[in-house]
Amino acid sequence: MSRFSRNNASSPFHPIALRWGFSLLTPCFIPLPVRRSLPPLPPEYPPHLPPKNPHHFALLDPLRGLASLLVVLHHLPGQPMGRWAGEVGVMLFFVISGYCIAAAWHRALQRAMLDPTVPPTRVVGTFFLRRVRRIFPPWWAALVLWVVFVGLERALAISPGVWSLNALLLHWVHLPTHPTPMGVASANPIAILGIAWTLCYEEQFYILVTLLLGLALVLATRLHDATLRVVGLVALALLVGSLAWVVALPHRATGLLPDYLCHFGLGVLLHAALCVLQGNARKAALIALVLACAVALGAHTLRYPDVPLLADSVRRVRHVSRELVVASAAALLLLALRPLDGRWLALSSHTLRSVRWCARCLAFLGSISYSLYLTHTIPAERVQHHASMLSAHMGLTGPAHTALLTTLHLASQLLLAALFWWLVERHFVGSAAPRAPAAPRSP
Repeated sequence: MSRFSRNNASSPFHPIALRWGFSLLTPCFIPLPVRRSLPPLPPEYPPHLPPKNPHHFALLDPLRGLASLLVVLHHLPGQPMGRWAGEVGVMLFFVISGYCIAAAWHRALQRAMLDPTVPPTRVVGTFFLRRVRRIFPPWWAALVLWVVFVGLERALAISPGVWSLNALLLHWVHLPTHPTPMGVASANPIAILGIAWTLCYEEQFYILVTLLLGLALVLATRLHDATLRVVGLVALALLVGSLAWVVALPHRATGLLPDYLCHFGLGVLLHAALCVLQGNARKAALIALVLACAVALGAHTLRYPDVPLLADSVRRVRHVSRELVVASAAALLLLALRPLDGRWLALSSHTLRSVRWCARCLAFLGSISYSLYLTHTIPAERVQHHASMLSAHMGLTGPAHTALLTTLHLASQLLLAALFWWLVERHFVGSAAPRAPAAPRSP
């Protein structure tokens, strides 16, 4: 019986109950006139159930686009949105990445269990190579684009060793021995593009997940149904260890995965609650998400003793707890939006052109989010120079100058990201596996 059976509709964590519970939030996302004019959902997307593929989450694309837009606004000159925009965007990225990688991990394990003739090494290798194929070629193209914008002379001034570390996203190895102050990993002095600090954590997370997939395939031949339980306990131990790591260490960014493993783990926990776990285990996972947000919020707002010897530790705890509050709130937001996934799919074919256009623009922004993240800081210097010249020529000062500068920056970054996606990234999206041959037609 499906874990979404109507027989368990009395459960507070059942999708039907979730839809009623989150129906109060619907006006925040969809205006009343738009909701009344929504076309009926197709049969495969009933409003109280997720799509047929339990791993599919259509709203992740617009949310990923929103996260990249927040990061772009954070890096605008003068930071008009403040530091919070970048922090929220990055934490949302980490949670979404945890969900997506957990879904890919679970699909790979299911395929391996259904076809035991495939060697485990091939399953693990294919899984890891797909992650490498998705992240590294666009990153290398972004480095080439950076050279085009800054000039060959500035690029040649960087040593080959630094170039090699950046090309392989290994420049984080400089941080354990030279930790940056205030936990800002983007301040790595050998990083060519500062925004790559998140990719360094992503790379380490991919390696860890690949190792867990290999462990699951080895255990599957002996433990069978208990495989997921054992791997889940190992992952839980790693999360607890990473939490102890970030609290115990001084207020520094080491560049190692335990700095942000808990944030990825929230996305993994969300995927397990929505797509893998059943019954009491699912309830426990959902309660754990709520408790993570509550504990982190309490740790951030708690009044600590004003002792000079504890000042550094208090700053670290507040910094970690604030990021965990944002990440756990992002996971709860995804949980709240899950019952609305079918409604989002219906918006893309809405009868109102403005609603349909907005939905498709958000979906496209999500599609180019990685390109936007990689390239948005590259043209900043040139745009700043030309915008200042244009502003001086037009005699603009104060808010008018800021508005012109912000508009030119956003327009150039979005245009460059769209071109980069069309020329580079779209060729590395999706599976590289060959398609199955078409069935012969009947005469």
